[in-house]
Amino acid sequence: MYGQFGRLILLTSVHTLVDFLGGMLGPILPAVRSRFGLSLSQGVVLITVLGLACNMMQLVVGRFRQENRRPFFLYWALGLSGGLLLLGHVPTTLTPGVQFAVLVAIMLVTGTGVACGHPEGLRGVHALHELPSSLASSVFMIGGFFGFSAGAWLASSMVDQWGLGCLGWLVGLPVLLGFGLWLSRTEVAVEPPPTAEATAADTRPSFWPLLAIAIPLTISSCFVPSLVPSCLHDEYGYSLSFGGAAGFAYGVGGAIGALCLGYLARKRGEMRFVLPMLALSVPLMAAYVLFLPHRWAVLILPGVGFAVAGTYPLLVSLARHTRGLGLGQRMAWIVGGAWGVAAVVLLVAGIVADFTGIHLVLHLTYLSAALAAAIAWRYRKLYAREAE
Repeated sequence: MYGQFGRLILLTSVHTLVDFLGGMLGPILPAVRSRFGLSLSQGVVLITVLGLACNMMQLVVGRFRQENRRPFFLYWALGLSGGLLLLGHVPTTLTPGVQFAVLVAIMLVTGTGVACGHPEGLRGVHALHELPSSLASSVFMIGGFFGFSAGAWLASSMVDQWGLGCLGWLVGLPVLLGFGLWLSRTEVAVEPPPTAEATAADTRPSFWPLLAIAIPLTISSCFVPSLVPSCLHDEYGYSLSFGGAAGFAYGVGGAIGALCLGYLARKRGEMRFVLPMLALSVPLMAAYVLFLPHRWAVLILPGVGFAVAGTYPLLVSLARHTRGLGLGQRMAWIVGGAWGVAAVVLLVAGIVADFTGIHLVLHLTYLSAALAAAIAWRYRKLYAREAE
Protein backbone atom coordinates (compact mmCIF):
# COMPACT_ATOMS: atom_id res chain seq x y z
CA MET A 1 0.00 0.00 0.00
CA TYR A 2 2.67 2.50 1.03
CA GLY A 3 4.87 1.52 -1.91
CA GLN A 4 2.01 2.18 -4.30
CA PHE A 5 1.20 5.47 -2.58
CA GLY A 6 4.84 6.53 -3.01
CA ARG A 7 4.65 5.72 -6.72
CA LEU A 8 1.43 7.73 -6.97
CA ILE A 9 3.22 10.74 -5.43
CA LEU A 10 6.10 10.31 -7.90
CA LEU A 11 3.78 10.04 -10.90
CA THR A 12 1.87 13.06 -9.63
CA SER A 13 5.14 14.99 -9.29
CA VAL A 14 6.06 14.18 -12.89
CA HIS A 15 2.60 15.34 -13.98
CA THR A 16 3.01 18.52 -11.92
CA LEU A 17 6.34 19.38 -13.54
CA VAL A 18 5.24 18.54 -17.09
CA ASP A 19 2.11 20.69 -16.80
CA PHE A 20 4.12 23.37 -15.00
CA LEU A 21 6.38 23.64 -18.06
CA GLY A 22 3.53 23.36 -20.54
CA GLY A 23 1.28 25.82 -18.74
CA MET A 24 3.49 28.86 -18.38
CA LEU A 25 3.10 30.32 -21.89
CA GLY A 26 -0.35 31.91 -21.45
CA PRO A 27 0.56 34.08 -18.43
CA ILE A 28 3.89 35.22 -19.92
CA LEU A 29 2.47 35.76 -23.42
CA PRO A 30 2.46 39.58 -23.08
CA ALA A 31 6.21 39.46 -22.33
CA VAL A 32 6.84 37.05 -25.25
CA ARG A 33 4.89 39.29 -27.59
CA SER A 34 6.79 42.34 -26.38
CA ARG A 35 10.22 40.71 -26.77
CA PHE A 36 9.60 39.36 -30.27
CA GLY A 37 7.16 41.98 -31.58
CA LEU A 38 4.23 39.58 -32.06
CA SER A 39 0.57 40.43 -32.58
CA LEU A 40 -2.12 38.89 -30.38
CA SER A 41 -3.13 36.46 -33.14
CA GLN A 42 0.53 35.36 -33.55
CA GLY A 43 0.75 34.82 -29.81
CA VAL A 44 -2.41 32.75 -29.85
CA VAL A 45 -0.95 30.73 -32.73
CA LEU A 46 1.97 29.83 -30.45
CA ILE A 47 -0.44 28.84 -27.65
CA THR A 48 -2.46 26.78 -30.14
CA VAL A 49 0.60 25.00 -31.58
CA LEU A 50 1.69 24.18 -28.04
CA GLY A 51 -1.83 23.03 -27.14
CA LEU A 52 -2.22 20.89 -30.25
CA ALA A 53 1.18 19.26 -29.74
CA CYS A 54 0.43 18.73 -26.02
CA ASN A 55 -2.84 17.04 -26.80
CA MET A 56 -3.03 15.58 -30.31
CA MET A 57 0.37 13.89 -29.94
CA GLN A 58 -1.15 11.98 -27.03
CA LEU A 59 -3.30 10.14 -29.57
CA VAL A 60 -0.09 8.95 -31.21
CA VAL A 61 1.68 8.12 -27.94
CA GLY A 62 -1.36 6.22 -26.65
CA ARG A 63 -1.14 3.74 -29.53
CA PHE A 64 2.38 2.58 -28.75
CA ARG A 65 3.81 0.24 -26.13
CA GLN A 66 0.37 -0.83 -24.89
CA GLU A 67 1.78 -4.23 -23.89
CA ASN A 68 4.95 -2.85 -22.26
CA ARG A 69 5.07 -2.08 -18.55
CA ARG A 70 8.13 0.21 -18.53
CA PRO A 71 7.32 3.98 -18.44
CA PHE A 72 9.46 4.82 -21.47
CA PHE A 73 7.46 7.87 -22.51
CA LEU A 74 7.69 9.46 -19.05
CA TYR A 75 11.43 9.93 -19.60
CA TRP A 76 10.71 11.53 -22.96
CA ALA A 77 8.17 13.77 -21.27
CA LEU A 78 10.71 15.08 -18.77
CA GLY A 79 13.37 15.52 -21.46
CA LEU A 80 11.33 17.39 -24.07
CA SER A 81 8.87 19.44 -22.02
CA GLY A 82 11.64 21.76 -20.84
CA GLY A 83 11.94 23.23 -24.35
CA LEU A 84 9.89 26.25 -23.29
CA LEU A 85 12.68 27.24 -20.90
CA LEU A 86 14.73 28.25 -23.97
CA LEU A 87 12.39 31.12 -24.91
CA GLY A 88 14.60 33.78 -23.35
CA HIS A 89 17.61 32.58 -25.35
CA VAL A 90 16.11 32.89 -28.84
CA PRO A 91 18.05 35.72 -30.56
CA THR A 92 16.02 38.83 -31.32
CA THR A 93 18.35 39.62 -34.21
CA LEU A 94 16.78 36.94 -36.44
CA THR A 95 14.44 37.97 -39.23
CA PRO A 96 10.77 37.95 -38.11
CA GLY A 97 9.93 34.89 -40.22
CA VAL A 98 12.86 32.82 -38.95
CA GLN A 99 12.27 33.99 -35.39
CA PHE A 100 8.62 32.95 -35.49
CA ALA A 101 9.57 29.57 -37.01
CA VAL A 102 12.01 28.97 -34.12
CA LEU A 103 9.30 29.85 -31.60
CA VAL A 104 6.88 27.43 -33.30
CA ALA A 105 9.55 24.69 -33.19
CA ILE A 106 10.02 25.25 -29.45
CA MET A 107 6.26 24.93 -28.96
CA LEU A 108 6.23 21.64 -30.92
CA VAL A 109 9.10 20.16 -28.89
CA THR A 110 7.63 21.25 -25.56
CA GLY A 111 4.15 20.09 -26.52
CA THR A 112 5.43 16.67 -27.60
CA GLY A 113 7.11 16.29 -24.22
CA VAL A 114 3.92 17.21 -22.38
CA ALA A 115 2.00 14.77 -24.59
CA CYS A 116 4.31 11.89 -23.71
CA GLY A 117 3.59 12.29 -20.00
CA HIS A 118 -0.19 11.98 -19.86
CA PRO A 119 -1.30 8.60 -21.29
CA GLU A 120 1.77 6.91 -19.82
CA GLY A 121 1.31 8.62 -16.46
CA LEU A 122 -2.35 7.62 -16.29
CA ARG A 123 -1.43 4.04 -17.17
CA GLY A 124 1.00 4.21 -14.25
CA VAL A 125 -1.82 5.37 -11.97
CA HIS A 126 -4.10 2.57 -13.17
CA ALA A 127 -1.36 0.06 -12.32
CA LEU A 128 -1.76 0.96 -8.63
CA HIS A 129 -4.44 -1.64 -7.97
CA GLU A 130 -4.39 -1.26 -4.18
CA LEU A 131 -5.58 2.37 -4.43
CA PRO A 132 -9.16 3.40 -5.35
CA SER A 133 -9.31 4.43 -9.00
CA SER A 134 -11.33 7.65 -8.52
CA LEU A 135 -9.08 8.87 -5.70
CA ALA A 136 -5.80 7.93 -7.42
CA SER A 137 -6.91 9.59 -10.68
CA SER A 138 -7.93 12.72 -8.80
CA VAL A 139 -4.61 12.96 -6.93
CA PHE A 140 -2.76 12.56 -10.24
CA MET A 141 -4.87 15.24 -11.92
CA ILE A 142 -4.40 17.55 -8.92
CA GLY A 143 -0.70 17.51 -9.76
CA GLY A 144 -1.53 18.74 -13.24
CA PHE A 145 -3.80 21.52 -11.99
CA PHE A 146 -1.27 22.61 -9.40
CA GLY A 147 1.60 22.53 -11.89
CA PHE A 148 -0.38 24.42 -14.50
CA SER A 149 -1.50 27.09 -12.05
CA ALA A 150 1.76 27.32 -10.10
CA GLY A 151 3.61 27.54 -13.41
CA ALA A 152 1.38 30.45 -14.33
CA TRP A 153 2.09 32.34 -11.14
CA LEU A 154 5.76 31.47 -10.70
CA ALA A 155 6.71 32.00 -14.35
CA SER A 156 4.84 35.31 -14.62
CA SER A 157 6.38 36.55 -11.36
CA MET A 158 9.89 35.50 -12.42
CA VAL A 159 9.57 37.02 -15.88
CA ASP A 160 8.08 40.21 -14.41
CA GLN A 161 11.14 40.51 -12.18
CA TRP A 162 14.05 39.19 -14.26
CA GLY A 163 12.87 38.73 -17.85
CA LEU A 164 12.41 35.64 -20.01
CA GLY A 165 16.03 34.51 -19.63
CA CYS A 166 15.46 33.51 -15.99
CA LEU A 167 13.33 30.53 -17.07
CA GLY A 168 16.58 28.68 -17.81
CA TRP A 169 17.21 28.46 -14.08
CA LEU A 170 14.62 25.67 -13.89
CA VAL A 171 16.39 23.16 -16.16
CA GLY A 172 17.53 20.95 -13.27
CA LEU A 173 13.98 19.97 -12.24
CA PRO A 174 13.32 17.45 -15.07
CA VAL A 175 16.69 15.79 -14.47
CA LEU A 176 15.98 15.35 -10.77
CA LEU A 177 12.56 13.76 -11.34
CA GLY A 178 13.88 11.53 -14.12
CA PHE A 179 16.45 10.11 -11.70
CA GLY A 180 13.72 9.52 -9.10
CA LEU A 181 11.58 7.75 -11.69
CA TRP A 182 14.45 5.44 -12.58
CA LEU A 183 15.07 4.58 -8.92
CA SER A 184 11.40 3.81 -8.22
CA ARG A 185 11.04 1.02 -10.83
CA THR A 186 7.57 2.32 -11.63
CA GLU A 187 5.46 0.25 -14.04
CA VAL A 188 2.37 1.11 -16.10
CA ALA A 189 -0.86 -0.85 -16.50
CA VAL A 190 -1.38 -3.31 -19.36
CA GLU A 191 -4.81 -4.52 -20.45
CA PRO A 192 -4.96 -8.14 -21.66
CA PRO A 193 -6.03 -8.44 -25.31
CA PRO A 194 -9.81 -9.08 -25.40
CA THR A 195 -11.07 -12.46 -26.50
CA ALA A 196 -14.13 -12.84 -28.75
CA GLU A 197 -16.13 -14.16 -25.79
CA ALA A 198 -15.10 -11.28 -23.53
CA THR A 199 -15.92 -8.71 -26.20
CA ALA A 200 -19.40 -10.17 -26.70
CA ALA A 201 -20.04 -10.18 -22.94
CA ASP A 202 -18.67 -6.67 -22.34
CA THR A 203 -21.42 -4.65 -20.68
CA ARG A 204 -19.36 -1.54 -19.96
CA PRO A 205 -20.79 1.72 -21.36
CA SER A 206 -19.36 3.25 -24.51
CA PHE A 207 -16.44 5.64 -24.21
CA TRP A 208 -17.59 8.13 -26.85
CA PRO A 209 -20.46 9.91 -25.03
CA LEU A 210 -18.02 10.49 -22.17
CA LEU A 211 -15.65 12.18 -24.62
CA ALA A 212 -18.56 14.34 -25.82
CA ILE A 213 -18.94 15.65 -22.25
CA ALA A 214 -15.19 16.24 -21.89
CA ILE A 215 -14.74 18.34 -25.06
CA PRO A 216 -16.92 21.35 -24.14
CA LEU A 217 -15.68 21.08 -20.55
CA THR A 218 -12.06 21.45 -21.69
CA ILE A 219 -13.01 24.31 -24.02
CA SER A 220 -14.46 26.14 -21.05
CA SER A 221 -11.45 25.32 -18.89
CA CYS A 222 -8.64 26.26 -21.30
CA PHE A 223 -9.78 29.85 -21.82
CA VAL A 224 -9.03 30.89 -18.23
CA PRO A 225 -5.25 30.22 -18.13
CA SER A 226 -4.73 30.97 -21.83
CA LEU A 227 -6.65 34.22 -22.43
CA VAL A 228 -7.58 35.74 -19.06
CA PRO A 229 -3.98 36.88 -18.22
CA SER A 230 -3.69 38.68 -21.57
CA CYS A 231 -7.16 40.19 -21.13
CA LEU A 232 -6.28 41.51 -17.67
CA HIS A 233 -2.91 42.88 -18.84
CA ASP A 234 -3.79 44.26 -22.30
CA GLU A 235 -7.35 45.47 -21.82
CA TYR A 236 -7.48 46.45 -18.13
CA GLY A 237 -3.86 47.36 -17.32
CA TYR A 238 -3.15 44.79 -14.60
CA SER A 239 0.41 43.53 -14.04
CA LEU A 240 1.75 40.32 -15.56
CA SER A 241 1.94 38.72 -12.11
CA PHE A 242 -1.72 39.51 -11.38
CA GLY A 243 -2.70 37.58 -14.52
CA GLY A 244 -0.60 34.69 -13.24
CA ALA A 245 -2.31 34.97 -9.85
CA ALA A 246 -5.68 34.65 -11.58
CA GLY A 247 -4.53 31.42 -13.24
CA PHE A 248 -3.18 30.22 -9.90
CA ALA A 249 -6.50 30.90 -8.15
CA TYR A 250 -8.32 28.88 -10.80
CA GLY A 251 -5.84 26.01 -10.52
CA VAL A 252 -5.96 25.90 -6.73
CA GLY A 253 -9.75 25.65 -6.88
CA GLY A 254 -9.41 22.85 -9.40
CA ALA A 255 -6.94 20.99 -7.21
CA ILE A 256 -9.17 21.24 -4.13
CA GLY A 257 -12.18 20.23 -6.21
CA ALA A 258 -10.40 17.22 -7.66
CA LEU A 259 -9.36 16.02 -4.21
CA CYS A 260 -12.77 16.52 -2.59
CA LEU A 261 -14.81 15.17 -5.48
CA GLY A 262 -12.46 12.24 -5.98
CA TYR A 263 -12.86 11.24 -2.33
CA LEU A 264 -16.64 11.58 -2.43
CA ALA A 265 -16.90 9.74 -5.77
CA ARG A 266 -15.08 6.80 -4.21
CA LYS A 267 -18.07 6.35 -1.92
CA ARG A 268 -20.97 7.36 -4.19
CA GLY A 269 -19.77 7.05 -7.81
CA GLU A 270 -18.42 9.71 -10.18
CA MET A 271 -21.54 10.61 -12.14
CA ARG A 272 -23.37 11.71 -8.99
CA PHE A 273 -21.03 14.71 -8.87
CA VAL A 274 -20.28 15.40 -12.54
CA LEU A 275 -23.73 16.75 -13.38
CA PRO A 276 -24.28 19.08 -10.37
CA MET A 277 -20.76 20.49 -10.64
CA LEU A 278 -21.17 21.22 -14.35
CA ALA A 279 -24.51 22.91 -13.63
CA LEU A 280 -22.88 25.01 -10.89
CA SER A 281 -20.01 26.01 -13.18
CA VAL A 282 -22.31 27.91 -15.57
CA PRO A 283 -23.40 30.76 -13.24
CA LEU A 284 -19.96 30.92 -11.61
CA MET A 285 -18.18 31.27 -14.97
CA ALA A 286 -20.75 33.80 -16.18
CA ALA A 287 -20.28 35.86 -13.01
CA TYR A 288 -16.50 35.94 -13.43
CA VAL A 289 -16.69 37.02 -17.08
CA LEU A 290 -19.18 39.73 -16.15
CA PHE A 291 -17.12 41.14 -13.27
CA LEU A 292 -13.63 40.42 -14.69
CA PRO A 293 -12.57 44.11 -14.90
CA HIS A 294 -12.80 44.36 -11.10
CA ARG A 295 -9.80 43.18 -9.07
CA TRP A 296 -12.02 41.39 -6.54
CA ALA A 297 -13.44 39.14 -9.28
CA VAL A 298 -10.37 36.92 -8.90
CA LEU A 299 -12.06 35.62 -5.73
CA ILE A 300 -14.64 33.88 -7.94
CA LEU A 301 -11.99 31.86 -9.76
CA PRO A 302 -11.35 29.22 -7.05
CA GLY A 303 -15.07 28.37 -7.18
CA VAL A 304 -14.93 28.20 -10.98
CA GLY A 305 -11.89 25.93 -10.78
CA PHE A 306 -13.57 23.71 -8.18
CA ALA A 307 -16.60 23.16 -10.40
CA VAL A 308 -14.93 23.00 -13.83
CA ALA A 309 -11.40 21.67 -13.36
CA GLY A 310 -12.38 19.62 -10.31
CA THR A 311 -14.92 17.67 -12.37
CA TYR A 312 -12.54 16.70 -15.15
CA PRO A 313 -10.64 13.96 -13.21
CA LEU A 314 -13.97 12.22 -12.60
CA LEU A 315 -14.38 11.87 -16.37
CA VAL A 316 -10.86 10.44 -16.58
CA SER A 317 -11.73 7.92 -13.87
CA LEU A 318 -14.97 6.97 -15.67
CA ALA A 319 -13.03 6.43 -18.90
CA ARG A 320 -11.21 3.53 -17.27
CA HIS A 321 -14.51 1.64 -17.00
CA THR A 322 -15.66 2.07 -20.62
CA ARG A 323 -15.28 0.07 -23.80
CA GLY A 324 -14.35 1.00 -27.35
CA LEU A 325 -10.56 1.43 -27.34
CA GLY A 326 -7.50 0.16 -25.50
CA LEU A 327 -6.69 1.72 -22.12
CA GLY A 328 -3.81 3.83 -23.44
CA GLN A 329 -5.93 5.11 -26.33
CA ARG A 330 -8.87 5.96 -24.04
CA MET A 331 -6.53 7.92 -21.78
CA ALA A 332 -5.06 9.68 -24.84
CA TRP A 333 -8.49 10.64 -26.18
CA ILE A 334 -10.03 11.78 -22.89
CA VAL A 335 -6.99 13.98 -22.24
CA GLY A 336 -5.30 14.69 -25.57
CA GLY A 337 -8.29 14.51 -27.89
CA ALA A 338 -10.53 16.70 -25.75
CA TRP A 339 -7.86 19.31 -25.07
CA GLY A 340 -6.74 19.20 -28.72
CA VAL A 341 -10.23 20.23 -29.86
CA ALA A 342 -10.15 22.95 -27.19
CA ALA A 343 -6.86 24.23 -28.62
CA VAL A 344 -8.40 24.58 -32.09
CA VAL A 345 -11.35 26.51 -30.64
CA LEU A 346 -8.86 28.67 -28.74
CA LEU A 347 -7.04 29.48 -32.01
CA VAL A 348 -10.26 30.63 -33.66
CA ALA A 349 -11.17 32.64 -30.55
CA GLY A 350 -7.76 34.31 -30.57
CA ILE A 351 -8.15 35.38 -34.19
CA VAL A 352 -11.61 36.76 -33.45
CA ALA A 353 -10.28 38.51 -30.33
CA ASP A 354 -7.87 40.50 -32.50
CA PHE A 355 -10.93 42.28 -33.87
CA THR A 356 -13.43 42.16 -31.00
CA GLY A 357 -11.21 42.22 -27.93
CA ILE A 358 -10.44 39.30 -25.62
CA HIS A 359 -13.18 39.96 -23.08
CA LEU A 360 -15.95 39.38 -25.60
CA VAL A 361 -14.76 35.89 -26.62
CA LEU A 362 -14.56 34.85 -22.94
CA HIS A 363 -18.35 34.55 -22.98
CA LEU A 364 -17.77 31.23 -24.75
CA THR A 365 -16.60 29.77 -21.43
CA TYR A 366 -19.98 29.51 -19.73
CA LEU A 367 -21.73 28.57 -22.97
CA SER A 368 -19.37 25.60 -23.32
CA ALA A 369 -19.92 24.65 -19.69
CA ALA A 370 -23.68 24.70 -20.29
CA LEU A 371 -23.26 22.38 -23.29
CA ALA A 372 -21.19 19.95 -21.19
CA ALA A 373 -23.89 19.96 -18.51
CA ALA A 374 -26.60 19.27 -21.08
CA ILE A 375 -24.71 16.28 -22.53
CA ALA A 376 -24.02 14.96 -19.02
CA TRP A 377 -27.74 15.17 -18.25
CA ARG A 378 -28.51 13.20 -21.42
CA TYR A 379 -26.13 10.35 -20.49
CA ARG A 380 -26.36 10.49 -16.69
CA LYS A 381 -27.85 6.99 -16.38
CA LEU A 382 -25.39 5.40 -18.80
CA TYR A 383 -22.40 6.10 -16.56
CA ALA A 384 -24.08 5.60 -13.18
CA ARG A 385 -22.30 2.75 -11.43
CA GLU A 386 -21.64 1.42 -8.00
CA ALA A 387 -18.92 3.17 -5.98
CA GLU A 388 -15.66 1.31 -5.51
